[in-house]
Amino acid sequence: MKRESLDLERGEVRIVGTLEEVPGGIHYVEETKTSASRRTIVVPRFLVEELRDHLEDAPESEFVFCTRDGSPIRRSNFRQ
Repeated sequence: MKRESLDLERGEVRIVGTLEEVPGGIHYVEETKTSASRRTIVVPRFLVEELRDHLEDAPESEFVFCTRDGSPIRRSNFRQ
């Protein structure tokens, strides 16, 4: 999820793209697989506060959740 898709003031996140793992890295695609996948999700107030705290301490990156160097997290990181 990109930071620009997150609106903490309104308590919303817009799902407008997806990450794809490709040989040699990760590529952000500026569209979703289907038009039905494009949507806005309401973020509960308690989670808005958690996200604010997270973003204050997170590395500088275009992504909300990233590695220490600011790059997107690979799916394989969750299998370890």
